[in-house]
Amino acid sequence: MEKLLQSQQPVKEPRVPRSPDGFVFDDQALIAKRHELGLTQAQMAQLLGVSSLSVYKWETGSVHPRAKQLERLQEVLKMGPRQAMKAIRATTAEA
Repeated sequence: MEKLLQSQQPVKEPRVPRSPDGFVFDDQALIAKRHELGLTQAQMAQLLGVSSLSVYKWETGSVHPRAKQLERLQEVLKMGPRQAMKAIRATTAEA
């Protein structure tokens, strides 16, 4: 779908990433989950297996995660605080 600006030039709306099973990325859901879990962006990044810059960009809506990252994102959005902290400790122990 395209919108026209005052200059009448068509501008494409950004595509929202979608996983093969239909999961759609929502930056506000990521922010809400991070706050619910009491995590910093760096901790959320560690949990997702990405850089903290990626989490920042996803939360601000400047970029969207790739399809492969959506799979892990789905898993993390289903986690509770104890499970998330356990997973972070496990990744810290591996490093």
